[in-house]
Amino acid sequence: MVRPVARKTFRHSPSKHARKQSTPVKSSHKPVHILSRLRKQKRDGEYLIPWAPFARIVKDIMTDMSANFQNNDNYFKIQRSALDALKVSSEAYLIQLFEDMDLLITHAKRKTCMTQDFQLVKRLRASYGDPVMMAIQSENGRF
Repeated sequence: MVRPVARKTFRHSPSKHARKQSTPVKSSHKPVHILSRLRKQKRDGEYLIPWAPFARIVKDIMTDMSANFQNNDNYFKIQRSALDALKVSSEAYLIQLFEDMDLLITHAKRKTCMTQDFQLVKRLRASYGDPVMMAIQSENGRF
């Protein structure tokens, strides 16, 4: 029994006059489902930061502080309502920060958030007496 020999097949190149298939152009707009999801989040008013990681960070900061205070028990306890108050205020602060950055972005006629926007917001807020940004400025010495 003789096996057939494998031969190389040649592809025919498309003719010079053949038209290339055009690919559909993606729209630069956000899809409708993302916009509706954003509207739903605004309407619901739920927390944006997950509870467990936020609680972990707060407790970690509190244990660092307890080491500074030389507490005998070496830990602090925090009530759920106090943790919720911290969470609400920190989210409100972050939202305000990003809204200010968004104003700077639109003023620069861009759509991308850059580090220079954050640095400018920090500088402006420190000049108007924002205690958080003033603390960062005193820590680092400059922005």
